[in-house]
Amino acid sequence: MPSIATLRLASGLVLLAFVLGHLLNHAAGIVSVRAMNELLWLSIAPWRTLAGTALLIAAAAVHAGIALWMLWHRRSLRLHGWEVAQYALGFVIPALLAQHVLGTRVAGLPTVERDGETWRVGTLGGFGANEVGEAAKAAAGDAADVVVVTGGDGSTFVVAAAQGADANAGDIVDDVTAEFGGGGGGGPPFAQGGGISADPEDVADHVREA
Repeated sequence: MPSIATLRLASGLVLLAFVLGHLLNHAAGIVSVRAMNELLWLSIAPWRTLAGTALLIAAAAVHAGIALWMLWHRRSLRLHGWEVAQYALGFVIPALLAQHVLGTRVAGLPTVERDGETWRVGTLGGFGANEVGEAAKAAAGDAADVVVVTGGDGSTFVVAAAQGADANAGDIVDDVTAEFGGGGGGGPPFAQGGGISADPEDVADHVREA
C-alpha cells in the first residue's frame, strides 16, 4: 500500500500538472488572445476525458484528506506560521480547483455557429444549477458568445448566458421549457430553468438544432 508521502507526492504532481497547463495557456495571452484561444485545448483536453476527470478529482480528494489526516494525528495544535499556511493550502486548493475544473469544462463544451455567433452547448454532470450558471456567465463573451449548459440527475436543468451577444438567454430557456416542460426565468444576459422532463443530452441536442 502506498505510503502517505507517496500519495501526497502523487496527488500534488497531478494538481501541479493541471495548474501548470492553465498557467502556460494564460501566458500565451501575452502573445495574443488568439494564441491563448488556439492553445486552450492543450490545457483542457486531458482533463475532459473520463479518466482525466476522475484522476483530478481523486488527486484533490487525496490532497485534502491527507491534510486532515496529518492534522488529526498531531500531538499538539500549536502550529508554526509555515504549518498554518501548509494546512490552509491543503484545504483551500482542492476547493478552488473544483471551481476551476467546472470553468474549464464549460469552456471546452462543443461549439455551433448561429447567426454569426459562437455558441457552446453541452451537458455537465456532478454540479448544481447555480454553480453551472456562474461558470456559464463567466465563460459567455470569452470562451463563446453564448453558453448553454444542461445537467441534473432526475430533474434536468438548463442555464443560458449571452452577455453582450445578440441572442437572448431568456428566449433560449423559454424555448426549452416550452418543448420539454418545467419552468424558469431570466433576461437577455442570463436565464435558468429547471424541472425539465427530459434527458440533459436531449435538451442540449434541441438547443443545437433549434
